[in-house]
Amino acid sequence: MRDLIFKGIVKPSRYFAVLLLTLHSGCVCMIYLFNISWFTKMVLLVSSLASMAYYWLRDVSLRLPFSWREVSLYGGMVTVRMQDGSQRIGVLSSKSLAVPQMVILRVTFEGAYFSASRVIFRDTFNSEQFRQTRVLLLMGNAIPAAPSPASAMIRHQ
Repeated sequence: MRDLIFKGIVKPSRYFAVLLLTLHSGCVCMIYLFNISWFTKMVLLVSSLASMAYYWLRDVSLRLPFSWREVSLYGGMVTVRMQDGSQRIGVLSSKSLAVPQMVILRVTFEGAYFSASRVIFRDTFNSEQFRQTRVLLLMGNAIPAAPSPASAMIRHQ
């Protein structure tokens, strides 16, 4: 593995908690206002509340065994330590996003078909770690450039 570029300890985020409560409250209000049967409303309300409970336990309170507790970047490789102490290694996707308020890390773990995404707000890492994560993603230092035929054609024109 390459040299360590970044290591961040994940903390519970108040911003994410407020956003999660706001979005799910809006969803519940919209379901209530729909002109649908009460049975359908109940099914939608229960699924919305189950969704909120899942994301609250996984990403806000970090109580599920597979909640991310530590993120380390080694070039394009990512190591994630889970709440239960297990560790997963993956590749940082080029679809990761960095904006001033948050970072969305998209990682494809070894042996997994789908990518895992996590939203990291300013209060998830300490301020220096958050700034460093944003700079790494914005500058592209954390993501190795994969050679592709299209990029080769652009360089030769």
